[in-house]
Amino acid sequence: MLENDLETACLNWLSDLDYECLTGDDVSAGGSHEARRKYLEVLLRPRLHEALDRLNPSLPSSALENAWSPCRGNFSPIPRYPLACGS
Repeated sequence: MLENDLETACLNWLSDLDYECLTGDDVSAGGSHEARRKYLEVLLRPRLHEALDRLNPSLPSSALENAWSPCRGNFSPIPRYPLACGS
């Protein structure tokens, strides 16, 4: 199975579960569902923050803030330090 085949199968599965599947262009700056300023922002903070609120309506705001606070860091798919390869 190729990566593209797996991705297509997963997107179809999520769509069948009534998830809205968006592309990177959709959620990037200027997209129809803008949620990040650049492609290096891998965590879609506005969507996560909204989902925490929506899925946890009975939690006090302090608990939601505690859940949200670790997500405020600078996440990047590029490691900050060189990775050691081999044994």
